[in-house]
Amino acid sequence: MNKLRDYLFLLFGIIGFAQTNEIVFERMVEAEMKSASSIQNLRVNPNTQNYDITYHELRFSVDPNNTIPFINGIVKTTFTALSNMNTVTFDMATALVVSSVSMNSTNLTFSQSNYELNITLPTTVTTGNSATLDITYAGSPPQAEGAFTRGTHSGTPIIFTLSEPFGARDWWPCKQDLNDKINSIGRSWIFEMTLAICKEMLGYVRGKYETIPIPNAEITLNQADLIAAAREEKEALITSLRAFFDETSREKLLERRTMESDFVMKELDRVPRIIYIG
Repeated sequence: MNKLRDYLFLLFGIIGFAQTNEIVFERMVEAEMKSASSIQNLRVNPNTQNYDITYHELRFSVDPNNTIPFINGIVKTTFTALSNMNTVTFDMATALVVSSVSMNSTNLTFSQSNYELNITLPTTVTTGNSATLDITYAGSPPQAEGAFTRGTHSGTPIIFTLSEPFGARDWWPCKQDLNDKINSIGRSWIFEMTLAICKEMLGYVRGKYETIPIPNAEITLNQADLIAAAREEKEALITSLRAFFDETSREKLLERRTMESDFVMKELDRVPRIIYIG
């Protein structure tokens, strides 16, 4: 009788858990359906086609316990001009309020309207040159596309995002365009950082069960080794990224161009010159 009762409790618990998961799943399916509709209706913003994104650094602060979805963010973006630029435009929901935009620690003027963030650059960024902007903002992302959603999973508040880049502009300033991808160096760095973070998370998971019993013995899990290795890899990646930006700064690029120009002039000096005598 007691066993039957225990089985019934277990069965009801599984059914309740499954129903909760089914609700979460249905919400995700609904968000994906909205995304599919957005894909069909996607219109690339022509005001964002004069530059190429080469780097994004996204820093967000969210609290799933807030009943109304809300986000605080700082987005650092590096872009290369495809034509001379005095202003730059990002796709961004006007419900998100930008508090500041800076470039090399200098505050810039900006305006928001019609799902756009328009920024006035301090000087003309000529074709082929790059610039980096820091955008600080906060607000409640629009919910129409389901791109930034608050819900619960097994009674625990959660926040999930879906369907980038369709709806990305609802929760951070971006170039909502499938054709403009972060460069190969950025993709490789993100991939390696993702692996390091996954390794660290695996270490925390294994920390919940320090040992696993097996017949006549126990297996000790390597939580400390995984976390230590992951943190070392993350630190090395951050160091390499800083070094990369130092090497690709405007000053370094000018130095490199000067060296290349000097080399070309030296090579030309070795070429015999024809002298015409009239």
